[in-house]
Order: sequence, then structure tokens, then C-alpha cells
Amino acid sequence: MAPTACRCGHHSGRAPGHRSVVRPPAWADDDPHSPADRTVPVPETWEPGEADTDPSGGDPPEEPWTPPGTEAEAAPQGEETLADTCANWGNGGIQDWYPLERHQVSDRLELAVNTATGNLLLQHRNLTTAGTGLDLSVSSFYNSTDGQDGWTLSHGRDVGLQIFSNSLIFQGPSGYCERFDVEGEGSFTSPAGLNADLEELDNGHYALTFHRGEYADQVWTFTAQGWWYSQADRNGHTHRMRYDPEGDLASVVDTQDRVTTVDWENWYQPGSITDPTGLSNVPAPQAACWGATIYMLKLSAASAVLGVGGTPVHIAMGVVTVGCLAYDMATSV
Repeated sequence: MAPTACRCGHHSGRAPGHRSVVRPPAWADDDPHSPADRTVPVPETWEPGEADTDPSGGDPPEEPWTPPGTEAEAAPQGEETLADTCANWGNGGIQDWYPLERHQVSDRLELAVNTATGNLLLQHRNLTTAGTGLDLSVSSFYNSTDGQDGWTLSHGRDVGLQIFSNSLIFQGPSGYCERFDVEGEGSFTSPAGLNADLEELDNGHYALTFHRGEYADQVWTFTAQGWWYSQADRNGHTHRMRYDPEGDLASVVDTQDRVTTVDWENWYQPGSITDPTGLSNVPAPQAACWGATIYMLKLSAASAVLGVGGTPVHIAMGVVTVGCLAYDMATSV
């Protein structure tokens, strides 16, 4: 039997006479708001330059290390000269246990005063390069302690071991000094404030191992003449220092074999420090003020004005400002 149409009154719900109009979907590429019709600029990408891996300089000099500004003598030196070393100048420089009043002058420059001794210091961060396990941070220091040779660097000839017949004097970054007395065959009595041990190695070199503080778990190695040539962390990541024939720091090879170079204008003043990418900077708070002495201009309970390397630093109620003054031969402003 042929099927018959249903006449039961059911319908699709549309009103009589309604006509359904269905618009087909537009393809994405044909839509006027399609991303295909937009022009998106290609972003510029930064490509790092090739790092310098060609070190300059070589091994430290063969003569005994002595603090800059003093004449080298044959090592080991006698006890009669021991009294004139930096270990007897008082608590100069920066150590964790010193009572320091510190003022941040800028993002790179810090001023500190030892409230026990009156020693005034400046630390200027010249360069910091991230490394594997051990970052390379090179700073300049000014230390007002008598006997300090103006501005010094945190690396190179300003750090070393002065060797005497019964003692070794360690001069660290910022100019602090500690005395290690000879205890026995290749061993030494550690000073109370340094938290480090010194030992003589089989090859005649010296290893200084720090246990606490800024350099915790680092080992610094010195030649038999007292020149500092390597700085390593507990995992052996090492910075290696290289020197020019005059004994000045020529370059530092970091933990990734990248080279930071130092260009010297004269014996006391680096002209520039260049990082592995070729970026150079003048390692001084004020290049025009490098090398001058610290002098006191005014001091009161409320304020102080100090000339630091030719740069007057004014401290008043906790506010620090820095400028550079010029002086004639009569030291007049």
C-alpha cells in the first residue's frame, strides 16, 4: 500500500507563509575581518654579539707581590718589616663584622664609614657579568686608611699575599688586611675575623678557602710569590686573571671562557674596562676626579661634606649628593 501524507494537524512550528532564508557561512579568507586581510609586521629580533674569548696578558710577574705603591723585596721578608704592613693599620676596608654606616649614592656607588675607626670608603660597581656558578663583578674602591694607594680594583694586583719569614699578610678587596702566622709545614693560623683558611700547596702556591661571608665556599689561588691568579667556587667554576709585563691586570677569563679586558692609562688608573660583548666603561665614580685624595671639608652633627677622589659628597640628614669640584694649587675651590 502506498504511504499517505499525514493530515494529523502537526506542523513544523513555522507560521503559514513563512519562508526560511539561511545564509551559508562565509569562508574565513573571504570575510572582511579575516586575519588573512591584515598585514602583521614581523617583529625585530635581537641577536647577541659574539663574546670575546681571546684573553690578553699572561702569567703574573715572578717578583714577590707587594701592595701597590711599595717596592718589592726579596721573599720571604724579615719580621722587622712586618710592623709596616697594612695588617697594622687598623680595621680598614669592608668586612661583614665591621660597624659600617652605609649610604647608597647611586645605583653603582656606595659610601661607607666605619663608626669605630672613622675609615671612609667608596665602592663603585664597574661591571657585573652573569656566569656559570660564579658571576664576575669588578668594583673600584677608595679607602681613606693611611698607606692605601688611592683607588684600587677588586681584581688584579690590588689583592695579594705579602710573604714574610713567619707570617703572610692577605690584602683583600677594598683594602682590608689579615695576618696568617706560620703554624707548621704548609699550614697557618687563621685570623679571627676572616672566616677563611690558608694552606700552601705542593707546587708552592697558596690556596685561600672562605667559609662564610660574601665569598663563602670560594677558593682563591695565589702564586708562590703571592700574586692572585684564580677564583673558583665549590664546583670548580673559575675566574682566571692574566697580567701585563708591568704587573697590571690585563684581562679576566670568566666561567664561560669569556674575556673582560682592562686598559690602563697609567700605573694607578685603568682607562676603561671592556666586557665580553665589547661594551666599555670608565671605572670611576667621576672620571675627572680619579686619583685625588680624600679630604674633610666640613663635619658637624647634622651634616658632613667630604671630598672623595675630588668628588665632594654631601651628607645631610640622610640625604647624599655628589658633585665634582675643581681646585687650584692653593686648594681653593
